[in-house]
Amino acid sequence: MVKAPERVHFPNRAWERVDLPSTKDLPVCMQELEQQLQYFPEAMKTAAVERLRCIDKLIRRSDSLAHSEIQEDLIPVKSKERQREKNREKHAVKAANLEANIEKEILQRAMEGL
Repeated sequence: MVKAPERVHFPNRAWERVDLPSTKDLPVCMQELEQQLQYFPEAMKTAAVERLRCIDKLIRRSDSLAHSEIQEDLIPVKSKERQREKNREKHAVKAANLEANIEKEILQRAMEGL
């Protein structure tokens, strides 16, 4: 997005969208970006270049994940389900210890009763 130099009454109309060439060719995109932002402050240019690099990395990563075999094995696990399972395990451990203690108590009473 490139901001128009003149005053505009509507801020949303102050920005003009510039289509870059294919993101597969990063140097060409960088050149086009430099040409479009040649009269802008250096900080704005740097921010735009970093944004472009970040988007490029994201696209490359998503493409590699889409074509890899790992993608088929990935199963989303919801955090609520994970927490629920963890709590169930804790309660199960407590219940198992309770049963073991009851069994020990019964055996101890039986031994004392004999």
